[in-house]
Amino acid sequence: MILSSPSQDKMLKESFHKLIASDPIFRVCARTELERTFKNVHCLELAKDQTLFCKGDWPDGVFLLESGGVKIVRDIENGKDVIIRLLGKRALVGMDELIGERHYAKSAICVAPTRVYLLPRKPFMRLIYSNITCFNGVIDQLTKDLVFTRTRIVSMSQKTTS
Repeated sequence: MILSSPSQDKMLKESFHKLIASDPIFRVCARTELERTFKNVHCLELAKDQTLFCKGDWPDGVFLLESGGVKIVRDIENGKDVIIRLLGKRALVGMDELIGERHYAKSAICVAPTRVYLLPRKPFMRLIYSNITCFNGVIDQLTKDLVFTRTRIVSMSQKTTS
């Protein structure tokens, strides 16, 4: 894993601001607001099969994927893992646990070399609670995730009964 800071690398800083500005939640924010809010963002470069976070960890923030991908897995009985979801570039990962203020109930593992930005907890929460459009964007994203999960569960249950 390689850890770097966009505030110290001009190309990384530009890449981060282009990425975050394209996210539906943050699209409405001015660049200066995003720069001020996320001045202490960290960039992580992970190899395939490296873990982004583990079940039981406490979320330090939200991860924004720039490249690569992660699989979200949950362990079931007998120590087996089930893939809940695959996420690729531009995805926000770990937002539900951060908003819900609870430990991760699942793990995120890289399926390819992956570059992610860690948006720290306090600045992220401060921004979404001070900007109603960002707040509504978070609610919209969490709702979409819930609908996706519900649809997947129904689909899986129909396969097991067939």
